[in-house]
Amino acid sequence: ETRSADLDAREALARLYGILDGLAPRHRAAFVLRHIEGLELAEVSAATGVSLATVKRWLPRICRRVFSQAKGDPVLASYLVSNGAQAVTHE
Repeated sequence: ETRSADLDAREALARLYGILDGLAPRHRAAFVLRHIEGLELAEVSAATGVSLATVKRWLPRICRRVFSQAKGDPVLASYLVSNGAQAVTHE
């Protein structure tokens, strides 16, 4: 069963990367830095070279886009629900 869970997680990750590949490079970087790497907003701002205000504007829109697409994917939708990942949409 662990092997099956690992394969499911890998498939979900590959699909998430597919969604992230559709983002503009700075948007992808902002999302990954904030929600995968766990950086603070100011750190995301510095790393992406945009103002803190811009990062604060971008992230909710980026999250809506990513999660909207993820919810439309049967593998990601079930993975997000089962792992409570909706929480990262809150800034």
